[in-house]
Amino acid sequence: MKNNKLFLLTIVLSLFLAYSCDDEVDRTIYQDGGNSELTFLSFTDDGFYDLPVANLGTGEVVITLESSFLASQDRSYALNLLEEETTADISNFNLPASITIPANSYFGTAVIEGNDLDDSLSLGEILQIAFTASPNQFSESFDSNLIVVSMFEDTPFTGSYLLEELTDYVDGPTLSDGQVVSISFDASDPSGLSRIIETQFFPNYCTGFNSFSFTLSGNAPFTTSVPVQDNTCVCADGTDWFGTADSNESYDPDDDSVFMISFLNDVQEDCAPVVTTTYKLTKQ
Repeated sequence: MKNNKLFLLTIVLSLFLAYSCDDEVDRTIYQDGGNSELTFLSFTDDGFYDLPVANLGTGEVVITLESSFLASQDRSYALNLLEEETTADISNFNLPASITIPANSYFGTAVIEGNDLDDSLSLGEILQIAFTASPNQFSESFDSNLIVVSMFEDTPFTGSYLLEELTDYVDGPTLSDGQVVSISFDASDPSGLSRIIETQFFPNYCTGFNSFSFTLSGNAPFTTSVPVQDNTCVCADGTDWFGTADSNESYDPDDDSVFMISFLNDVQEDCAPVVTTTYKLTKQ
């Protein structure tokens, strides 16, 4: 009897560990037959999705629902908007009524559409669309049935870029040459045209990362320019070390995959004669 109790206790503990620790165990375990009494459902990316929308345009994101069990017929699940948790205006998005997993499939998808046709989105603003999905029967269980879509104005010339120096080194590379760097939107600029590169200055000597700014002209002729800014890795005073080149680089406003920036290096000639440095940036 004692051994039987110990055996039962072991089974209970095993089941508890298998189904109670969602952070450690993926509950969507695929079954290839009818030997499961419970179907687990879950959304990819933990139910969190990004919806970038073009200024005065549209955008869309595909959400994916996974099932642990195959069925011989289509399975549809109602999508229910959570109005109190949704900060986006209903006129700026389209939420389908349901998401369907086709027959004999583990996966179903639905498309969430967003728009900025009324120019109501602001750069840097993130609006939330929150909704839930409803199970159809008691034998189905959602790992989490909450879906949150973050809608924002698509910001070109941001993200991860490979940084490559095209001109001769000035006592080594000036920025993080040959490295993938992050370019972000500069929220302090109301025009929305400024960008910030997180990069090292003269990495042969200094390892810390700094913010290096450049600006998009926003109108024809479309050019990039680097404003006067300080250098934190210098042989003397780094104030106003970088400056605007005599000739700026052109860019395509409809294609942010590759572009270049040029700037003056050591404007004050604190350590060496001033030179023009050019970098190529390729989106990753």
